[in-house]
Amino acid sequence: MELGSIEVDMSRTGVVVLMLVGEHDLANAEQLRTTLAEKAATNPTAIVDLSRADFIDSQILNVLVSARKDAERQSQELAVVCPRGSPIHHVLEVTGLDEALGCHPDLESALSTAGRED
Repeated sequence: MELGSIEVDMSRTGVVVLMLVGEHDLANAEQLRTTLAEKAATNPTAIVDLSRADFIDSQILNVLVSARKDAERQSQELAVVCPRGSPIHHVLEVTGLDEALGCHPDLESALSTAGRED
């Protein structure tokens, strides 16, 4: 399995988008954890976009859940983009994490709700 990459987009004020591309597992979970923590320190909203991820394992799910809890403790926001019907969305749906992580079907949806209080 070839390691996936993390593309970082900081072109929007106060929002960082981390796009996971390819396959992500234990081998690059720490990279995701570190990148999320570093970028969240200077941006009140972080969005993890899984629309181009081919595979994520339980280690990546753990990073996302931990990051969500950290964001809540720090009065920040973490959103996850995962297109409905994708294999990764199915995993999130089966585990109940689609609701727990506040998954959005696309980046535009995540961006449109960024900074809003529910």
